[in-house]
Amino acid sequence: MTLIVRGGESFVPLPTTILQRGDELLVVATDPVRDATERRLRAVGHGGKLAGWLGTDGASR
Repeated sequence: MTLIVRGGESFVPLPTTILQRGDELLVVATDPVRDATERRLRAVGHGGKLAGWLGTDGASR
């Protein structure tokens, strides 16, 4: 489950929602997928949504 807070308003993102600078993101994940979720979010933060294709793994540098 994901929730975005933007400009003081919260909403559930659609598949087409694009994160904007200043957005706050709340992600609820179970233990079995928590690490993978964190890695993916870091990778996207570094390399954009094509991070996997570009070889970005999301590992801390």
